[in-house]
Amino acid sequence: MTEARCRRCTEKKVGILDIIHASRGDRYQVECISCGYTSFASRDDILRNG
Repeated sequence: MTEARCRRCTEKKVGILDIIHASRGDRYQVECISCGYTSFASRDDILRNG
């Protein structure tokens, strides 16, 4: 679980599916446990509150 909120349902039940290593920082594939929505996020998106 992360501190991020789902972009679709705004629930704070988002887990990391995959980590994509890139030259300018890692990207994360995340999935909402509540609604199943999958998206990509940066490290800052994952760690920030709300």
